[in-house]
Amino acid sequence: MRKSNKVKDSDSFKTVYKEKVHDEKGTYISEVQEFNKPEDYDNAFKQYYPNDKEV
Repeated sequence: MRKSNKVKDSDSFKTVYKEKVHDEKGTYISEVQEFNKPEDYDNAFKQYYPNDKEV
């Protein structure tokens, strides 16, 4: 069973929340970080690493 409380971090691309997790080992709190890619992330390295060039 998981119970979460999401909090938006100061970084606009990251969401951090804590989950209360119950499993066979017991109950514990886990911190989860979700990262969202910036809009230009996929194009950021194309200048340096073009797809058509073999290494």
